[in-house]
Amino acid sequence: MSNSTMTEAIHLVVLVAAILGTGLVAGMFYAFSTFIMRGLSELPAVEGMRAMQSINVTVLNRWFMSVFMGTFGLCLALIFIFSVDYRGIRSLLVIAGAVIYVIWCFLVTGTRNVPRNNLLSTTSAESSQANAVWQTYLTEWTYYNHIRTGAALASCLSFICGALLEAAAWT
Repeated sequence: MSNSTMTEAIHLVVLVAAILGTGLVAGMFYAFSTFIMRGLSELPAVEGMRAMQSINVTVLNRWFMSVFMGTFGLCLALIFIFSVDYRGIRSLLVIAGAVIYVIWCFLVTGTRNVPRNNLLSTTSAESSQANAVWQTYLTEWTYYNHIRTGAALASCLSFICGALLEAAAWT
């Protein structure tokens, strides 16, 4: 196998891993946007709030974090790889997908969803402000989660298109 072929194979492996990562993240965010948050909103505020507080603690596990953070790392690698070894539209698609994930999934999570999670975690479900905090949380957190869902899906689709063009170039 030539160095060029080996390099192309590595590019494709990293790209496929990013496709899987963005697909998993999109699916997780989609579940929250389409039924988890809606189900929590149907509960009495105290119960829904406690359930989400529990989810926010348990989500910080190696399985979720390795996919979420690992995909972030893969996206940074893809931006570098496909910028250095620029291949026209293939590179543009991959770089676009990576930038979408980095900004609209990763940064939105850190700047929009996590601060809301932190506020929720410091609010007692039995406090006088709990209902107002919970109602605002449901609206705002879910709105930003919709953005993350669409972004992860767009990133995955962009990666798939780039991978198809990359694979087609091999033939």
